[in-house]
Amino acid sequence: MNSPDVAPASSDRPPKLLDRLRERTRLKHYSKRVAHVYVQRVRRYINFPDKHNPAELCKAEVKSSLTALRWSAT
Repeated sequence: MNSPDVAPASSDRPPKLLDRLRERTRLKHYSKRVAHVYVQRVRRYINFPDKHNPAELCKAEVKSSLTALRWSAT
């Protein structure tokens, strides 16, 4: 029986960004709370520009999304 934390193995697709982030935070021994906050911040960053891949954004879009995230966090 599969654990809910373990995704099925798929050799034709690399792990998703948030899954890679979760794995990296576990490898670096971050606390669960810090890892959760990192994932939430990245999720908000991805969702800000209508779920476009962050690597495909132009400089102005990156700046506006980071500014919006900064002001929403305060």
